[in-house]
Amino acid sequence: MPAMTRDELLRLRCTEQDWTIWQSRARVDAIWAGSAVHARRLAQARAAFADFVSGPRGYIGISWGKDSTALLSLVVESDCDWPLVHVIIEPVANPDCDKLRDLWLALYPDLRARYYEIRVRCQTKERTGRYDTNAAYRAGFAAAARRFGKRYVSGIRAEEAGIRKRVVKHLGLGDEDANTGRPLGWWRSEDVFARLLGFPLHPSYPCSLNGGYERGRVRVNNLWGLYGEEHGRQEWESRYYGQTIRAIERQHRADLETPPTFNDCVPRLVYPVTA
Repeated sequence: MPAMTRDELLRLRCTEQDWTIWQSRARVDAIWAGSAVHARRLAQARAAFADFVSGPRGYIGISWGKDSTALLSLVVESDCDWPLVHVIIEPVANPDCDKLRDLWLALYPDLRARYYEIRVRCQTKERTGRYDTNAAYRAGFAAAARRFGKRYVSGIRAEEAGIRKRVVKHLGLGDEDANTGRPLGWWRSEDVFARLLGFPLHPSYPCSLNGGYERGRVRVNNLWGLYGEEHGRQEWESRYYGQTIRAIERQHRADLETPPTFNDCVPRLVYPVTA
């Protein structure tokens, strides 16, 4: 049996007012889930996913954010048996990703045999002293490509960033001859939340600063990052992940004094993953 239900996980960090707002938004999501537009986008994503995985074998990229979780919802309804790979950047990883992972693996136990994690210790940038998460991700995905092949399915969407929109526009959703599948490429945020009404979702998303923080801006894979600072990310992280942020800051100070070694930062493959 799962350690907690979907709603128990979603309510893990949010306030009562946050939860009331979340439920109100979920009612809107339910209306959108029944719309013809969402049905067309869902059918398009299913077709693009099936087309891509009909080609040479690869892996499914999972971050436990809303987009890759929506992608996982397509995986569990398909007959695709590709490995699921989560690249984790330490020490800035969001601790609740493990809780969401455990719930999914409890509800869909067949996934456990093909779920892998690649953990990468982050180094600091020489110029700024901040953690170089981009370099750590590159190392992690390179390790995934060496182990599982260079083809993979991603949950990226054009709406998320200008560069992603250009990629989806020029390269499409990916077919059997491409290296990257983007079945959710033309989905909007409302499609993602509508799709996930019946699936476990990360507990960060209901945390809205009592309505002042847009759920589409929430980033769950890493904490203590610069992306989104101008939109109130620091205030949001301090409110809901204050203890974790303080632990990251302590580790960062220690890393500036004694930087991790090269061997410390070599990507580590974790399999099988245990709760």
